[in-house]
Amino acid sequence: MLVGPMTIFEQTLKNMLGGFAPGYISQGLSAHLMTQAFTPLAATQNSFADIASAEVTGQDYAAKSLTGESLSLNAATIALVSDPIIFGEPITLPLFRYLVLATGLPGAAAGTKHLVAYADLVVGGGAREVVRGSLTFNHDEGGWFSFTWA
Repeated sequence: MLVGPMTIFEQTLKNMLGGFAPGYISQGLSAHLMTQAFTPLAATQNSFADIASAEVTGQDYAAKSLTGESLSLNAATIALVSDPIIFGEPITLPLFRYLVLATGLPGAAAGTKHLVAYADLVVGGGAREVVRGSLTFNHDEGGWFSFTWA
């Protein structure tokens, strides 16, 4: 599934612009699926502990580490890119709606992870489900998110 540019959590953007980013790539990035009950609040959510209760649970679900993370520079754009995120094939997952990236490996304590960005996978409401199918996420040419300057 192709995921366009994600919405960056406000504190992450402030950290990046202020030069205080907590080692987003060096600490590792993890991908998490959130239920349809999750409400992203980009202005106020900062720690994964703020949203952990809305993470998908059960069946074959497990958060995934991103691999191949790097910053891509093309003309006046810098983008965060990675290998595809593969949750499984085949895999069965309960209802989910959002993809969230956080710093830290999947097993790290929720309170130690910082939220990075999220994407609504079902714009307009509803949820997705996978029953003995494949679930892989890819970013578009703009990466998971990007910055452009003139």
